[in-house]
This record gives sequence, structure tokens and C-alpha cells, in this order.
Amino acid sequence: MSIYLYGRLVVFLLPTLIIGLVVCCILGWWLRLPVYETGIAALLVVMLLTGYVAFIVWGSAADENIDQVAEGMMQSLMLEELPITPRRLQLLGLSTLMLAGMFALAWKLPFTLSIAALALLDGVVYIGMWRFGIAHLKRLVS
Repeated sequence: MSIYLYGRLVVFLLPTLIIGLVVCCILGWWLRLPVYETGIAALLVVMLLTGYVAFIVWGSAADENIDQVAEGMMQSLMLEELPITPRRLQLLGLSTLMLAGMFALAWKLPFTLSIAALALLDGVVYIGMWRFGIAHLKRLVS
């Protein structure tokens, strides 16, 4: 079960981080930011995206259904990703609140404090959602 959760996180996190960092670097170049400020922005992007994606991916374990069969890409996309169930809609609402809180931390606090606060929040999300995901997968399998 842990390999499944880690696999899902890697599959969703790698493309998200690549796109986020590429966009961050392009915007930094376009706005002619110094390398130091672009690095700060890239670090904040990594901190924001890792916590948010882990929250979404591991939180969606509560809505897994091993009885569903998907035929084709569109059907599997609908079953896996779209928030069409009440639990996924609740997860979407909670993740939006969490993302707003993360942005507020990054915006209002000085850089060093915001990095520390985001690291603490990411740690809480990793531990909490990991245990949540494992518990729901164990209940699903048994």
C-alpha cells in the first residue's frame, strides 16, 4: 500500500514540479529578476506545490473504488481525476483553503519565516495525509 501511495505521488508530483519550475524560471527571466529572487520564487513554488499535490493525491485515497472498471482514456480520467463524488468535492474545498493559507503564509511572512512555516505545514500534510491514505487503503482491501 505504501508503494502505491508513493507511486501515485511521484506520478502527479514530477510533472507538476517540472511545469511549475519551468514557468517560474521563464517568468523570472521575462520580468528580469535577479537569480537570487528567481531562486527564492522557485523554492516557494516547490514548497507550495509539494504540500498541495500530496494533500490532493493522498487525500483521494479515501474515495478509491477497486470495483470500477475504466475502458479508454476518457473514462479513466473521469473515474480517477474529476471531482464528481461528494468526497472529492470536499477534498477540493479543503485543498483550496489549504492553498489559500499557503499563499497567505508566503505573502505575509518574511522569506525565512515563510519557508519555515511552509516546511512545517508540508510536514504536517505529509504525515497526516499519509496515515489517512494508508488507513483508507487498508479498509478498502479488507
